[in-house]
Amino acid sequence: MSRQKWRKGSIPAVHPRYQHVYRGLYGEHSSEENGGSSFFARMFISFLIFGMFVAADYTGEKIWKYTPSQIVSQIEYQPDIMTGNW
Repeated sequence: MSRQKWRKGSIPAVHPRYQHVYRGLYGEHSSEENGGSSFFARMFISFLIFGMFVAADYTGEKIWKYTPSQIVSQIEYQPDIMTGNW
């Protein structure tokens, strides 16, 4: 009986204390019904920031007190954590 009930989409036997966590992870509702995700908003913001970086690089502007080439070099920097050379 409980297997048939679980297969229909209801949650399996979960302790009442953890039912809200289970519903949060696996949910009885899809993400579209809960308002969807923020993927497109985050993607738009990342493109906007990237565009501002490219524009600053093209015009030679500094972002705060750093040039775009300094920012790129810090992003590319790989510290050797095994030897402690930071």
